[in-house]
Amino acid sequence: ARNRPDVDADRIVMWSTSFGGGLATHVAHDDGNIRAVVAQCPMMDNPKTIKLGMSQRSPAQNNKLKRLAVTAALMNLVGLRGPCLPVTDPGRMSIIPSDESVKFHEVGGPTWRNEVAVLSFAKGQTGVNNPIRIADAFTTPLLLQICEQDETVDNAGAEAFAEKAGGSVTKKYYDCGHFDLYLEPLFPNSAADATAYFLSHL
Repeated sequence: ARNRPDVDADRIVMWSTSFGGGLATHVAHDDGNIRAVVAQCPMMDNPKTIKLGMSQRSPAQNNKLKRLAVTAALMNLVGLRGPCLPVTDPGRMSIIPSDESVKFHEVGGPTWRNEVAVLSFAKGQTGVNNPIRIADAFTTPLLLQICEQDETVDNAGAEAFAEKAGGSVTKKYYDCGHFDLYLEPLFPNSAADATAYFLSHL
């Protein structure tokens, strides 16, 4: 973005959501010249959220998911894509097993496909890209938009990140689930809060 002639390289902000919320903190931390970050319903402690998802699946489903991950890794070695799973499906095993995840169908748009490659989780390096690991050193202004009824990410991670990062973090709470900030009637409110935060740092 900084190489574009229509972009002020010293006035860049980042908006992010869910797993991307955590990734944005890493990018901002590594870059060192991001004015502000907004992280909506953010996944700020990956192991905690993974454990939450496991608690929403049966032991048999969790074991199957582990086997699929091994299969995906082996297939990747020979250049194959490997297995996919539904992002959300109340009737069978899916990547996001929370009851609220059915709202993803309202958010995804007409070209969205309800599937994700199992291998993407290994390539996402959820251990290395775990936001809580950098919280003590994080100094970029950050707005955490926390959904109080979130069943998809573990909000304890966001709270812990904010406590460790200290004064650089502002928290805003919404009485809703993980996907509600993408939808009416809350979307205009969350977008306005994000916009106001960005403008205050530009």
